[in-house]
Amino acid sequence: MEGVKAAIEAKKAEWQKHFEQSDFKSVSEIYSVDCKLLPHGKPTVHGREDIPEGLSELRQKGSTSLSWVTNEIGPMTGNADVVFELADYKFLKSDGSSVTEGKHVAIWKKTSDGYKMYIDIFNENN
Repeated sequence: MEGVKAAIEAKKAEWQKHFEQSDFKSVSEIYSVDCKLLPHGKPTVHGREDIPEGLSELRQKGSTSLSWVTNEIGPMTGNADVVFELADYKFLKSDGSSVTEGKHVAIWKKTSDGYKMYIDIFNENN
């Protein structure tokens, strides 16, 4: 399971790097083609083609970076082809103040290109 955790943490580091570079297309490629995003207070996003638009909205609110703390990662299947993740997040402005923070649940599935985020649920604390 340690290898799975390391693989998912590496994908999350890529997500963070691409977000901080405003490369939302590359962020979307971390998701599976058939992904579903369930953002706080918004309709479900089906498929990764609409992800860049949602992320650019966070940028417009002043978010320049992300702090992401994983609380738990575990298998949902015996062979870890499907994995859950529980985390806390903070989107931050360049001065370090919070734009938004909350909780995150993700379902990752193993593909021929490694793990891809299949379901991404996030809820704001504020």
